[in-house]
Amino acid sequence: TIISTMMVDAASRPPDQTNRAALEAGYKHFGSKLRLNITLPEGSPFKRSVVRMVLTAAFMLSGRSASHRVVDSLDQAISLARSVASPATPDAEQIARDVSTLRAGLSEVAAVSHA
Repeated sequence: TIISTMMVDAASRPPDQTNRAALEAGYKHFGSKLRLNITLPEGSPFKRSVVRMVLTAAFMLSGRSASHRVVDSLDQAISLARSVASPATPDAEQIARDVSTLRAGLSEVAAVSHA
């Protein structure tokens, strides 16, 4: 069983055709093993609302709405993930540390790519 968490960066653009195809391939590959997909959009309230609306509609049309949630905060994402956790799922503190490490790494990549 897999719990997926996606963070949509405030500066990100909508996925292009290549990325949409990759996301679709991932959903097909994991199929019923994907227990829950949590998305955390970041940015202004307007951008978060647009991301929530688009994702909710896309998952509803694809028949995947039962396993998809859009959340408003990292704490909400962690709480939701922990609510369906298995013994192998990291605790909330470890998830928060992992997200912090991921964000730091992505910031470094962004700084290098924009230099």
